[in-house]
Amino acid sequence: MLLIRLRDRLQHRLRDDDGAAMASVLALMLVGALISTLILSSVIGAFAQTTQTRANVQSQAAAQAGISVAVAGLQKATGDPQSCQAVGGVYESASAPRYRATVWYNGVRGCPTGAGAVKVISSGWASAPGIAGASSGDVAYLEATFAIGMSQASGAALYIYNSSNLNAFSVDVADPTSAGNVMVENGSIGCTSNSTIRGDIIVANGAVNITNTCHITGSIRATGNIKITSNVTVDGDVISSGGSIELTNDTIVVGGGIYANGFATVHGRVGQNIEATGVITMVNTASAAGSVWGGSSASISGSIGGDLTVVGALSIPQSGTTIKGSVTAGGRLNPVAANTKIDGSVSAAGTGETKFNNSANVKILGNFAVGGTLDGAKENNKPSSGASDSDKVAWYLKDRTIVIGTVRHSIAGLTVPVGPTPRPAPTVPGWVDWKYTESEWTANGFTKLVWPTTHCSVGNWNKDEAAIATVLNQIKNSTVPLVVDATGCPSLSIQMGGTINVRSDIAIINKSFTGADLTWGSADGQPHKLYLLTSDGNTALAGPQCTGGAADSDPWGKWVVTGPLAAIVYTPCTFKLNAGTQWRGQLYAGNFAMSSSESLVFVPVGIPGTSLSAGGGSGPQVGVLSPMESLRNRSGNGE
Repeated sequence: MLLIRLRDRLQHRLRDDDGAAMASVLALMLVGALISTLILSSVIGAFAQTTQTRANVQSQAAAQAGISVAVAGLQKATGDPQSCQAVGGVYESASAPRYRATVWYNGVRGCPTGAGAVKVISSGWASAPGIAGASSGDVAYLEATFAIGMSQASGAALYIYNSSNLNAFSVDVADPTSAGNVMVENGSIGCTSNSTIRGDIIVANGAVNITNTCHITGSIRATGNIKITSNVTVDGDVISSGGSIELTNDTIVVGGGIYANGFATVHGRVGQNIEATGVITMVNTASAAGSVWGGSSASISGSIGGDLTVVGALSIPQSGTTIKGSVTAGGRLNPVAANTKIDGSVSAAGTGETKFNNSANVKILGNFAVGGTLDGAKENNKPSSGASDSDKVAWYLKDRTIVIGTVRHSIAGLTVPVGPTPRPAPTVPGWVDWKYTESEWTANGFTKLVWPTTHCSVGNWNKDEAAIATVLNQIKNSTVPLVVDATGCPSLSIQMGGTINVRSDIAIINKSFTGADLTWGSADGQPHKLYLLTSDGNTALAGPQCTGGAADSDPWGKWVVTGPLAAIVYTPCTFKLNAGTQWRGQLYAGNFAMSSSESLVFVPVGIPGTSLSAGGGSGPQVGVLSPMESLRNRSGNGE
């Protein structure tokens, strides 16, 4: 009975606890749901934060990409389809990375037209936006700032639009790493006296004639014929893309190679290969350290350091000729002179007779094969009494070890080589049509000064008069750049002699200028620039137009430009150098006339806002952007 009562009491107690247990379970379920909600909210929040961070990285990268594209466009020429002008100063991408970059110049939307401040504002969009309202990183706005100057690409040391004779004119360089190139657009150029050109001579549409101990440290490239005589040294190549080449004297030295789209006649020494589409003639002691390759026939005397390959017939007429490589001719080989030495093999596909002159003194270290017959020394009944004359000569060549390899004659199907591929014509930047525009200069820091028209000729008789003394003193003493407008004078003539030392950049705009002995220099030891500029008479017409009042400039005295000052002459007319003029800077003219012993030390000067290197066109040309000055985030795109 006791056990029964204990069981009943326990069951009763359990029935009494059923409600409390259910409440506990429900409470536990509510706590679990709350925890799950909190966890889910936390997960969603964390994920949203992650997507926002990702979006921010993507939008920032897209905005950066927009800045990079805009900067690249700002460096392109106006005619380029990606230039700032071509795209209206807006660079956009509709696909990832998606951006819109706008260009601003001096605080205004638009492309730069001169020196000043440039900024690029770029909007970038994330390719994967944030979720759950985490959108603050979906779009980024960046602003990059730069400074920009006017282009002043200087071009060649000496630029001649029409042909000229350099006489004893020499071109040196102030910087040994630069080249004092001479460029000629049209006509021929000559060098007829003792001169040194430390650079290339490039003639776009004409010929070259150089003689009398001229030394060119670069190359000569022309479309027309090139003729070189008498003690001339060319350290580089000699290339005619449309004519012949003649080296007419054994004292000539060419350090590079020769290429002629025509015939090539060579005396002297060539440091590399000789190539010609036409006949090649090497005379007397001529030598080529490289190979010789011709598109026609060839006559070879002297020495060749490599192979000899010609499309047509080949003759080796002079005793003592040496060829270090092999010989391949599409035509007949005849004759082979005494003491000829060929270190490689010989193949001549043409028919006809190959004659050895004193073959006992010839040496061919490779094989020998010709399409025709042989004539030369032989022995009776060798190799047999019935052998042909060609067979007997072949036996003799082999038996006497004149030919070390095999000897074959009357062979069909020997290789006929192809000739050299014609080379493109040399390029010279087209004439730059420059015209004085006051605003371009004043916008770039130059102060305008007007030359008094009452003193277009200045000499010791009037230099102290108030009108001219004021101008001369400003030119000498100004510490800010000056642009001196002397176009009111039909010609500016400075005849007072002496020295004009300046303390800033000076531009003198004139219709022409003349003068007696005069020295220009720097008063403070700084590298200032002097511009002597004559506007092109009609910038709408290609090429120099010596019209509209422009006239030839002729400083008949000895003009000297001393360092660190550097000066440039630009004139569509003729510029005459006289009396041993010593120029430092650049010369750019429609034509040049020299007397004797003038010289130029090349220092790049250029013209502000103009690229003499690009050629053609007129108007301002913007220079290179500075490195990025600042980069910051923005709250908007500024539009």
